[in-house]
Amino acid sequence: MFGRPAQAVQPKPRTAMEKVKFIYQDENIWNVVKSIAFFVVAVKFTREFHGVELIH
Repeated sequence: MFGRPAQAVQPKPRTAMEKVKFIYQDENIWNVVKSIAFFVVAVKFTREFHGVELIH
C-alpha cells in the first residue's frame, strides 16, 4: 500500500538537512508522514472531546 520503505532503497541520511531533503524528494514517504501526523492529531482531539463529554 505504501510501497517499499525508504531504508530498502537508500541508506539513511546522516545530517538533518539531508534527511529533510530526502523526505521532500520522496513524495510517498512525505504523504505517509503527513497521514500519520494527521491521524495522531485526530485521535488526540477525539480523546479530548470524549474526556470533556464524560466530565459534563
